[in-house]
Amino acid sequence: MRWSCHCPTDGGSLAALPSCTPSQVAVWPGRRAEVTCLARSNDGQLVAVGYADGAIVMWNTKDGTEGPTFQGHKGAVTALAFDTNDARLASGARDTSIIVWDVVGERGLYRYGQLQPPSMEKDPS
Repeated sequence: MRWSCHCPTDGGSLAALPSCTPSQVAVWPGRRAEVTCLARSNDGQLVAVGYADGAIVMWNTKDGTEGPTFQGHKGAVTALAFDTNDARLASGARDTSIIVWDVVGERGLYRYGQLQPPSMEKDPS
C-alpha cells in the first residue's frame, strides 16, 4: 500500500493517509512551524517529519506517539532518508548542512555543512 500525507493549515496537524482510500489513518498534533519534508522508515514503524524551523520530529505510526526531536539545522529541512536498517536518518536543509542522526541513540553523529551554495552571479565579461 502506498502512503501519502496531508498537511492542513489549521495548526499544522499531519495526517497520514493510504493513497488508495480517503479514510484518515493517523493525525499527529502539529508544531507551529510548517511541515517541509517527510520520510517513512523501511519497516513502516516511524515517520520522520522535517519542519521549516529546522526541527525533525520522529512519530510512531503504530500508536501515534511523538518520539525524539532532533535540533541541528538553522533552516527548513528539505530532505530526509533512513538507512536500510532504520538506525540512522540523514537530513538536509536550506542552511546547506547535512546531518546524520542516530535514531536509536537519539543524537547527531555527523554534520557536513554549512555547504556553500553555487553562486548565481553572472560573469562580468
